[in-house]
Amino acid sequence: NIAHEGFADQCIYIGHFFLKDLMSETEEARILRKIVLEDDEIKHINNTPERELKKIHSGKEFEIRKNKVAPRIELLNNVARVRKNAAWEWDAKLRKIHNKADAMFKNPSTINSDVVRELMEEYENYLSGIDMNQPYADDLKLEDNEVVCYDSMEYAPTHELPFFAGGLGALAGDHLRASSDLLPQGKFIAIGPHYRLGYLKQRISMNTNWQEEEKDPVRVVVEKFGDIVKDQNGEDIVISLPMPGGKTVYAKAWKLEVGRTIFYVLTSDIRENDENPDYKYYLDKTYASNEEKRLVQEYIVGVGGERLLERLGLESRVLHLNEGHVAFAVLEKARRLLKKKIELINQETGLLFDINNLSTMPQEMKDKYKLNLIDALKAVRGSVGFTSHTPVTAGNQTFQTYIAEKYLDAYLKTFSAGFSEINFAPIVEGNRFHMTEFALCFTNFFNGV
Repeated sequence: NIAHEGFADQCIYIGHFFLKDLMSETEEARILRKIVLEDDEIKHINNTPERELKKIHSGKEFEIRKNKVAPRIELLNNVARVRKNAAWEWDAKLRKIHNKADAMFKNPSTINSDVVRELMEEYENYLSGIDMNQPYADDLKLEDNEVVCYDSMEYAPTHELPFFAGGLGALAGDHLRASSDLLPQGKFIAIGPHYRLGYLKQRISMNTNWQEEEKDPVRVVVEKFGDIVKDQNGEDIVISLPMPGGKTVYAKAWKLEVGRTIFYVLTSDIRENDENPDYKYYLDKTYASNEEKRLVQEYIVGVGGERLLERLGLESRVLHLNEGHVAFAVLEKARRLLKKKIELINQETGLLFDINNLSTMPQEMKDKYKLNLIDALKAVRGSVGFTSHTPVTAGNQTFQTYIAEKYLDAYLKTFSAGFSEINFAPIVEGNRFHMTEFALCFTNFFNGV
């Protein structure tokens, strides 16, 4: 965007801050290199050892470039943040602010600290909901680190973010819009997957009056609406999840602002999975036909979503599961509760137990403090809700028991639990692990739509 929008004279300086991305082998990086770098610079970088390239980020010349460009980048980032909020398509109040930011970005000569400060004040007022009638905001009585969390494998927030296959995603999209109207930013968070591929174009045939579809090769450009979530040090937050055979699948999250709602979408298509390249494609398409891949999809979103909240220092005061697909989130919520209880025990006793070595704790102490999976699941049950969309057998997700055990045991054993603890009817029947029954057993409120 910087390169295309009138900052060509500063691109070489800005480019130095993003060399790692510029020199990757993606098609986007190759295109950007031609815009940002001169031909001789590309040749020089390609022929320069990595240890020498690091020198570009040090010394007097670097400091001059940094001081010249950094303030400009900060202004651009603020303007870009407003433009990226996806709700401008349907929120009239946001659209006015979006149009101002869009005009600035298309005419960079108008960007200065005063106009950007005014823009951001208007945007922050919008996010706070100060000019809206939001009767529920105070009733929730959330602590600073608490949120209402909504998990779903589908979302339809806008036409350009079509992470959905049907009514499940349509309802989830409505929840994003409703929460934006009812609550200020920071109260309601949604978590789901970033599906890169598998989209269709559908139409009614003029000849047969039947629906026809064709594959749409266009990738959803999530970068247009958000940014990779980073920690306080500016590093990408990487979520790690144990897998069978001692392996690990890694995921990152994109943060999207949809009106006043924060929407995180998880992806496993990252460099950290290079050692296991198949892991990169787990979240490519919705509802994989392969049972193992399907289960891992739901494992990444359910457990990974809760782990993302933990990394962000947040707690789901209320967790709502939109269909049984995301029910594994309850297991991670239980693990987090056990972790907190162990930390309190350590404070009281001066001992040094850890969630990862719970097996070393004496059994009598575990019994005293109810440090087991089922008691933890019962304890978190009161803060979990569940919506079922298809209350008939054929419409509910099940897995072969050995597949569920293979993956869940690898995860549960990391905190001295095991699949055997949840291997009971009605969760497991007929050699199938039932996601809907699992959700019903460990949620306090449930409804059907």
